[in-house]
Amino acid sequence: MNQHPHPLTQSSPSWEDARLSPWSRFGDDEWRLDIRTAGRRADQKRFSWALAMPEHTRIGNSDHAQLVRAAKHFLWSMHYHPPAGRKRSSPASIHHKAMLLRALLEWMACEGHSRFAGIDPASVEQLCKWLRSRPARAGGGKGNISTATITNYLLVIKDLYRQREKLNDAPLVDPLPLETTYEAAGHTRATKGVIPFIPEDVAVAILSEALRWVEGHGDTIVAAETIRREARAQGLRRGKRQASDHVRAALRLASLAGPSGERFDGAYAVRHAAVHLVEACYILIAGFVGMRSSEILSMKTGAIEHHPIGETGVNQAYVVSRLFKTVDDLDGRRERWVAPAPVVRAVELLEQLSAPLREASGRDDLFLVKNTQYGQIV
Repeated sequence: MNQHPHPLTQSSPSWEDARLSPWSRFGDDEWRLDIRTAGRRADQKRFSWALAMPEHTRIGNSDHAQLVRAAKHFLWSMHYHPPAGRKRSSPASIHHKAMLLRALLEWMACEGHSRFAGIDPASVEQLCKWLRSRPARAGGGKGNISTATITNYLLVIKDLYRQREKLNDAPLVDPLPLETTYEAAGHTRATKGVIPFIPEDVAVAILSEALRWVEGHGDTIVAAETIRREARAQGLRRGKRQASDHVRAALRLASLAGPSGERFDGAYAVRHAAVHLVEACYILIAGFVGMRSSEILSMKTGAIEHHPIGETGVNQAYVVSRLFKTVDDLDGRRERWVAPAPVVRAVELLEQLSAPLREASGRDDLFLVKNTQYGQIV
């Protein structure tokens, strides 16, 4: 009879007490993760294990609770004791795996699997059939989930098996003895298709328009936004209605026009243009520098640095930010990229546009927005 593997922490403090973040332990039901990659909302850094039992469950509450505990234990092992040759899972990776495990536990409950130890190749085949029938979350639920997503689920199953000696509950036999996770998911060159790209003529048109906004209209939009903000602050001293009237009067007096020739005669037109100017700055940085989204969104004040080029006496501009991909440090690694003149100008405009939110929040990020639901600056 097969014996369940012994946990790594049998004689050490409970894994449940191990820190997941400054605010959460692995044994908690509500997780708040320390994800510092830019561009994530606060709710995208939290995870709840308080799962409702599936409607057609075939296991009891106690079994379901044990599965949740086993899932947490597995994620603890991936963070503190990953498989040989693998990096420890980052908080963002832990969050991603937890999302996959939540769906996996739903399937197990409906199929009557009360332990991961019961997962075998036949079970994986059934899982693949179930996954292929699930609607995709992206694209408004049109179509089924991709083979790449199925691969991610199977990788969790395979990693559970790889970590079996460190866990109380894990597959006892190799769930994919003859296939890779890619092969089992059907994720081949034929099914995954080509990497999406923007046609060259479209990309040139987008960059040209972004360049026009930044170099031709950036100063005007920043000036209009400054007038709007200052006029509103003055008008609010007399009341909310007076604030709107004060803004309109100040903008009409300034007689500024936007990129399409429209007059900036109201707060909405100015805010609309300011938002699009931020987007144009983002496009220029992405297009001319090639930084990832997380790297662009992590930019802070003073992001432009100038360094001499050898002994030429000429200085080169660089944009400085944080690199997160493949980096262990939660804060990322400081990197710099060559910055052509349009990018330097874009960063200057971003510093001006973000100044009010930076002052209000005490932060130094260049990409900040106010959450419309809670009023928080994120």
